[in-house]
Amino acid sequence: MDKSCANHPESMALATCKACEKSVCLMCVVDEKEGTFCSSECHTAFSNGQEVPKFVGAATEASSGGSSGAQKMDSIFDDAPSSPSPSALEEIQAPPTDEPMPIVAE
Repeated sequence: MDKSCANHPESMALATCKACEKSVCLMCVVDEKEGTFCSSECHTAFSNGQEVPKFVGAATEASSGGSSGAQKMDSIFDDAPSSPSPSALEEIQAPPTDEPMPIVAE
């Protein structure tokens, strides 16, 4: 299976939901005795014999004929961290490295 997770596109899928066939990663997978599922809702529906619509994937602009209205989520990885100013670095007092660390008895 060389797919990405339907919920986390940056993660590789390692299972497929037995009910809706959605690809899921380690963070999303729900392991049950009947198989692997994408959610407890799919597991419950499958266990009760209910029909679950098959997952067809996220809509893209090309396939939906325009903007889907989806917004890009902010990520902590989008922006590189800013470096501290040189004056801020001068204020940091690092312990001397040539002296041994004292041993404190309790």
